[in-house]
Amino acid sequence: MLTLAAQLRNEITRERGFKEFYNFLFEFAKGDNPHKKVIELDFAIALWEMTIRDKFLLWDKWVKFLRVCGLLAIPVLSWFI
Repeated sequence: MLTLAAQLRNEITRERGFKEFYNFLFEFAKGDNPHKKVIELDFAIALWEMTIRDKFLLWDKWVKFLRVCGLLAIPVLSWFI
């Protein structure tokens, strides 16, 4: 099990592997609804916290911007920017 976790961690550190993982996260976040086009804001932020926070220099400003704008959800097109 630990070996598999290490392999997955190594895979997502590669650019292509990370992109595939990031795309998977949106699909995962849709839950049981394959037609869902948005992710609730708090859930999106939690997923981003775990995946891109360290790579995104303006993280705190980004989250503040999203909250100030009053968004309730992140649309699919915004997720993949």
